[in-house]
Amino acid sequence: MYDSEFQVLNLMKKDFHMKLVNLYSPNDKALSLNALPAVEDHYLVVGDFNSHSQSWGYDHIDKRCEEVGNWQDDHKLNLINKPEDQPTFYSRRWRTTSTPDPAFCTDDIDGQLNREVREERGGSDHRPVLLTMSTYISCESTLPRW
Repeated sequence: MYDSEFQVLNLMKKDFHMKLVNLYSPNDKALSLNALPAVEDHYLVVGDFNSHSQSWGYDHIDKRCEEVGNWQDDHKLNLINKPEDQPTFYSRRWRTTSTPDPAFCTDDIDGQLNREVREERGGSDHRPVLLTMSTYISCESTLPRW
């Protein structure tokens, strides 16, 4: 049994295959990164890691971030977030903002992804993050036959 929750989507179109992993790791539970599917080409991991890193906008690094950083290095993943990105979380209790929601991808799709933090909806303390991918997928075209 793992402490983190995650969903895996296998996206396919013609010869293009991509694995999308959405992770949620509660702050008081172990990260369980070793439970995620094996990293392969066209791999994207997004979610709430509940960790702090200067790489995604915090002014400090926590113990969980060390684990995330080691996992990122071991699997040669690139961070999509930028430190100057808009925060994704608002703590009503402390009235502070933060970004516990990083996104990582493999080198082969890194330059094709755009990350945008959207407006809060429905009373959630997390703002939705929109990731768009601009990639060319060739499609065969055939002439009509009569």
